[in-house]
Amino acid sequence: MIALFVMLASDPSAQATISIGVGSTGCQDVSRQILHDWFDVGDILSPDGKGGRPSADDLQCVSPASVRDAMPRRVAGSALKCFNLHGKGVCCDAQMRECAMR
Repeated sequence: MIALFVMLASDPSAQATISIGVGSTGCQDVSRQILHDWFDVGDILSPDGKGGRPSADDLQCVSPASVRDAMPRRVAGSALKCFNLHGKGVCCDAQMRECAMR
């Protein structure tokens, strides 16, 4: 049992590709920008249209490294860079230092 755990823990393909919350960068600035630009990015972060405009507490920080291979999404009228990551919308600041998702 312990050997299986050690094997899975050391296998990079078995590890999650999204780093949320603990260990990811802070995202207060990008969260503010997302809320400011909600009209432009809302359909990316809430594709089902449910929930309306979020509060800052509704956004979760995501490691910018997590979106490295994600599919980019076009955003008109915003400096944010947004991506489709495993069916979830993620937006990052223009410098890719901070990212957040709903």
